[in-house]
Amino acid sequence: MTSAHEFKLANKIAAIAAIVVLLGLFIFSHIYVGNMSREITMYVVKAETDVHAQNWASAEANLQQIDKRFQASGDVLKLFFDHEDVDMLDTEISTALHLVKVQEPAEIFLSLENIKSIATYLAGIESFTFPNLF
Repeated sequence: MTSAHEFKLANKIAAIAAIVVLLGLFIFSHIYVGNMSREITMYVVKAETDVHAQNWASAEANLQQIDKRFQASGDVLKLFFDHEDVDMLDTEISTALHLVKVQEPAEIFLSLENIKSIATYLAGIESFTFPNLF
């Protein structure tokens, strides 16, 4: 019969590896979503400025950048967050892209604020921070 003393080093290595993987997973999600939220918010502000100036081509280009950034991270977001929240962001981006093509300034401002709000919400919900540990 083998004893635990023979596997002491292997147990320590396995425990350390598990801790590193879990910390990496929590930290990755926080950083990844934070970066995505900041980029989307930056493009939303630019699009709002363009809509105020009725520069529809530039507003559409900024919305396409938002869509491109979201599409690059949409599947990864679904690993960490509720699918409904991620789908709601996708729907708002699609709505804003449609509204900018028909040039509806009042409606597009609502849609842009919703995009900003959802992106900020996703970045802020129960992500890994050191105060959350205790």
